[in-house]
Amino acid sequence: MPETIINGAKIHYQDNGTGHPLILAHGLGGDLTMWLAQVPVLSQRYRVITWDCRGHGLSEITEDGYSLQNFVDDQYKLLRYLGVEKAHVGGLSMGGLIAWTFALAHPETVTALVLSDTAGVNIGVDQESRRQITDMFMTTADIAEKRGRGGTMANQAIRLMFCDQFIRNNPEIIAMVKERITNSSGVGFARTVRGVFGTEVEIQETDITRLLATIKAPTLVLVGKEDLLTPVPTAEALSRAIPGARLHIFENAGHVPNIEQAEEWNRVVMDFLDGVKV
Repeated sequence: MPETIINGAKIHYQDNGTGHPLILAHGLGGDLTMWLAQVPVLSQRYRVITWDCRGHGLSEITEDGYSLQNFVDDQYKLLRYLGVEKAHVGGLSMGGLIAWTFALAHPETVTALVLSDTAGVNIGVDQESRRQITDMFMTTADIAEKRGRGGTMANQAIRLMFCDQFIRNNPEIIAMVKERITNSSGVGFARTVRGVFGTEVEIQETDITRLLATIKAPTLVLVGKEDLLTPVPTAEALSRAIPGARLHIFENAGHVPNIEQAEEWNRVVMDFLDGVKV
């Protein structure tokens, strides 16, 4: 089980394949197993690094260090520990937020960006709606911390992650994901919600647009057409804000098209990355 100490936390990671490095960050409450359908394919041409954010998966549940900037710094120091100076950087949902924030903090490191169903954009969302979303996250965090993430909370997470068609047609995958949610740390989830998303509402739309406009790396934006958490208009706004970004929308997919439409997700990402000069 590969692991190392990063910023005072034991961080679990996987390192597969050879070629130009590609690091992928998972979503809130997930872990590196969310990339199980990607690693065998992408590692045929790339060195694919996946990792569990602190408080998630097999990484340590620390007392602090759950701000967005801390996650970005954890990823940066993990790359340096692994001897990586330049990499393609990607993520899904919270992992996408980590990825584009990483590109702002360390532009010299990022050779390409892959942003799937990405959080933290808020373009076109009014302030009151943002506050309501933040309140919902805070309530969920309180429940998870006290009672864990099983039962009703796991069922709600499934409905937010996957489109209805996938839920009906893939009971084995849904059962596996539900088990992982149930067995994941409610404490790590709660601390991450408060640290990463607790202040997100304060970021103004104009500030986000201005920041995204400074990204120079070739960028691919991905989204499921039925995504309820980071819907298509959010992805469209994200792709407009980053100069030259491409947008791909997956039919019959919700918030996790890398699972729901894994073959297409892998093909689209591979085609994009293969066209990037490094």
